[in-house]
Amino acid sequence: MFQFNWLTSLSNRLRAGSTRRIKSQRKHSRLRSFREATAFVSRTAAERLEDRTLLTVFTVVNTNDSGTGSLREAIELANVNVGADTISFDAALAGQTIILDSELLISDDLTINGLGADQLTLDASGDNRIFNINDGDAETTINVDISGLTMTNGYAENGGAILNHENLSVFSSTISKNKALKNGGGIYHAAGLLTINETTFAENLANESGGGIYNSTQDLVVSKSTFYRNVATKDGGGIYTLQGVSKYKLREQPEPQIRYRIIPRGGDISLPTYEIVEVIVLPVFLPKYDLEFNSITITDTSFTENSAMNGGGLFSNYTKGPSPWWIDVILYSSITNENSERIKSEFTIVDSAFTGNTAVDDGGGIFNLSGLLEIRNSSISNNSAVRSGGGIKNHDRLTIKESTVSDNIAGSKGGGISNYHNLYIEKSTISNNTALVGGGIEVRLGSLTFKHSTLNNNIATSNGGGIYSLDGNVSIKNSTISKNHAGGLGGGIYSSDYFISDTVIHNPSIEEHANPATTNEVGSPELNPLISTTSTLVAHPINKLEITNSTITGNSAEQSGGGIVDSRQGRYSEETTITNSIVAGNTAATFPQIEGNYIGNTNIIQDSIDGLLDPVLRDNGGPSKTHTLLAGSAAINAGDNDAANAAGLTNDQRGTGSARIIDGTVDIGAFEVQAPFTQIDLRVVNSKTPTSVNGERTSLPENLTWIDEWGNYWVEIWISSPSTTDLGIFSANLNFTYNTDITTATSIEYGAAFTENQTGTINDLSGTIENLSAETSTTDVGDDQYLLFARIKFESTSNDAIDLNLQGQGLNSQSPDFLVKNSEIRFVGDFPSEELHGPSPTTQIWANPFDINDDDKINFRDLILFVSTYNSITSESSSNFSWLTDLDNNNRVNFKDLFLFARNYGKSKLDQSAIVYPQFFHEYWIDLLNENTQTGPLLIPVTVITVDKTIDSPNEHLDPQVVDLEGDTISPVVLGTIRIDINSSNQNSFVESTIDEQSIFDRSSQLSLIELSDPDQDDSQLNFWSAIDYELRHEDEGVVENPLSPKVRRHLSGKLNIDLEDNSLPEEPDSFFLTIQDQTNLVPF
Repeated sequence: MFQFNWLTSLSNRLRAGSTRRIKSQRKHSRLRSFREATAFVSRTAAERLEDRTLLTVFTVVNTNDSGTGSLREAIELANVNVGADTISFDAALAGQTIILDSELLISDDLTINGLGADQLTLDASGDNRIFNINDGDAETTINVDISGLTMTNGYAENGGAILNHENLSVFSSTISKNKALKNGGGIYHAAGLLTINETTFAENLANESGGGIYNSTQDLVVSKSTFYRNVATKDGGGIYTLQGVSKYKLREQPEPQIRYRIIPRGGDISLPTYEIVEVIVLPVFLPKYDLEFNSITITDTSFTENSAMNGGGLFSNYTKGPSPWWIDVILYSSITNENSERIKSEFTIVDSAFTGNTAVDDGGGIFNLSGLLEIRNSSISNNSAVRSGGGIKNHDRLTIKESTVSDNIAGSKGGGISNYHNLYIEKSTISNNTALVGGGIEVRLGSLTFKHSTLNNNIATSNGGGIYSLDGNVSIKNSTISKNHAGGLGGGIYSSDYFISDTVIHNPSIEEHANPATTNEVGSPELNPLISTTSTLVAHPINKLEITNSTITGNSAEQSGGGIVDSRQGRYSEETTITNSIVAGNTAATFPQIEGNYIGNTNIIQDSIDGLLDPVLRDNGGPSKTHTLLAGSAAINAGDNDAANAAGLTNDQRGTGSARIIDGTVDIGAFEVQAPFTQIDLRVVNSKTPTSVNGERTSLPENLTWIDEWGNYWVEIWISSPSTTDLGIFSANLNFTYNTDITTATSIEYGAAFTENQTGTINDLSGTIENLSAETSTTDVGDDQYLLFARIKFESTSNDAIDLNLQGQGLNSQSPDFLVKNSEIRFVGDFPSEELHGPSPTTQIWANPFDINDDDKINFRDLILFVSTYNSITSESSSNFSWLTDLDNNNRVNFKDLFLFARNYGKSKLDQSAIVYPQFFHEYWIDLLNENTQTGPLLIPVTVITVDKTIDSPNEHLDPQVVDLEGDTISPVVLGTIRIDINSSNQNSFVESTIDEQSIFDRSSQLSLIELSDPDQDDSQLNFWSAIDYELRHEDEGVVENPLSPKVRRHLSGKLNIDLEDNSLPEEPDSFFLTIQDQTNLVPF
């Protein structure tokens, strides 16, 4: 039976059949007559009460579009009933859909409680809007709450699902697949307050703007909600919102006043007679207004895969709102805020994520065209824009705090952020973004303040890997710019100018508007004059680049300025200033650190960072990652205190808890060593390192340079305290991570001193040793020696694999990525320490070359592949495996290779069998034959030049190439190619002193540096001479750096120098060196 539990105000006239109408407080056009109400109540068996006003609750019991028990009927009754009403749904409707033929008008206070977004759906069939919320009176506001519904397939000019003019709250609902011919695919918010909580907007469409929500200069609160795959043909795929004046009120003008003045008659003050003159004082002509600005807050909300022309996730603009047309030309002195609730427009995004959004033009994640926007504790990642601002495009005032902007892509400018006005970034990270220019940030005709933040691993295919500034004003303080790359100029920073106008700025108020330190309000009369008669034409502001207490390291550029390029030359460009900063360890073909003029004071600008700072960017505390200084670093206590104080720096980049000045003098760079400190070193070893009885050692063991894919090994964690000899180590606690795809941690052992409260959990799924912690029971360990904290056993399991690179003919070395995180070391007495980190191991793990078919076994299947290449010449073979089966790398698969293969036959990874490698395997098979395999761009660009062969060369297939090898050497011939390191002329060239039976280079091997391609012809010397001849004949091309003394070469031992013009040496050289001078004329180069 259809029930309405209806508690309402009914008078005694109800019993007498009165025809009095029940009147709404706000609307008169939709009242139900008393007779109609009487009949309805009688029909539904509602309880009749005495004359009083109570809450009304309606229950919808069917899915009909209209009629008894329908949602539409319930809303119509609620509209005419006095006071707030509630509509609920019978539980029997769970899982059903109500199909609507026309929109539902809500004109009075109402709460609609659905059964849950996954249980009850309102479907408008693509023909009409679902809800129109409007009481028809702009002077009053009703309150409407909607929860637990899915609203889908709405269609309207504006607001496909909902058109709102009131205070509307939508909770725990889904608004999906709605469409607006113009704006607001999901909701068009025209007036009042819109509150969204725990609601999903999915796949809504606006043919103009606001795929999910269009907010027309009204108050908007969004929390714990999701915007997914909404689309706007113009702007704001997820949300389009306007900032500005939401309300205004014209103040009453004062009446004319009559005042009196006493003046002497005839204008002669010497006369004793005066007259009184009446003066009418008119009020100021210009009207006065009270303005109220809107507020927008988005909290804990995700924007995913939304798209638009601009602002794929969100688009923000500024408008003066519902103000008279002349509001933008009146003097601001005529605007008052004394009666307004809010005197500025506020837009804040907190704890939210913008991921995978796209823009056809600009602002993949967010486009802030106008107004003030602040983003806090949020993530902008994996967004893209065809033109600029892959993550964010900003044309007004944007503040970013404690947030990350990462992995965004722009086709042209500003992979992470494109900024055309004022951008303030603090305690944030901008990383792994990509663009043509300004991989991380583009600044154009605007300002950037970058404080306590990190800019790393961004890429520009042209200029400005980290920052690209064109006529920008850039200030960098207490920040790190690391490992960014530019395909052209300025790996870390590129700064240039364009305008050279004579017009300058004279209006102080506009200068304030351009200063991010003072511009924190939108629409504030005090700071934002729209018209000013005192300002001249603004053509171009002064632009500059200021860097204070920052670290710029590990950046690279393929052309010039690995760290910084400053090419500004305009008359309004101030010279770059660099103070208390590190610009080191950057690389480029020319000017690896800085190209351009700068004023410098107490900086460290050099090519190497050895002994200076930790090359690994890691979490050392604070909101962003940093490079720690090493013990004994030249940067410690070497800065200028006055400069740091003038910049207002009280903490280092990490913020509170890390003071900027320690021990009386500021450190250079973004990191300040807090005293006392300890240092953590990692060592990769084959076997356990011996220690004293208390776990100490006077020196650290050597790191392994390479590890076999099937091999087992240990990683040892050592602690030392270079800053003090008075305090011993009490405890250590840290997390340790590794590359779990290629290696597995199997056990933990603690150092001899760390016997108390041992903890540590191996999580191989995530590649983490969690909460590795222990305490000592002694008071003086680690105070003057290296102290072993713990060692971790690593083994190769069936889940670990490094595949052979058959196509690229390489062993595919990979890094185990050992890293210490979240370390906390305390001294005896429970005193805390600052943890520094020694250089990370460069150990690589290599694929097993004997496991030819890569199945973790060396068996008959591998033997078949080996036999298929036997007796082949590697350089001439068409087999995909001959390069691999040539185990001694002499360009022939022969008996020696078979012998090496046989020694490892039958072994498997599961049995943890030790693999036998040929002598000099690493030195000659890996180092010499593999060019620089480090990730990222080469430190020195590779130059490959094919040269004419030596006239008498019996090997017509020799191809000399100049490349960047890991060592400074000339390589053996491999596959017809001899590689000469670009720095080999600095180191001379190393060759073996003799050719004998034990040598890896023998007379029958094409691997020999002194090659006899025909073993029976002793006069066919080729390879080494070809290398020398190449150097001599190409000195003018600048391929090989620095002169080499003529006719002098050094043996591998480094002890015997060979002078080709002096045959009477203490030690007899190979005859090759004594006879080569007869074949050519050697000249200095």
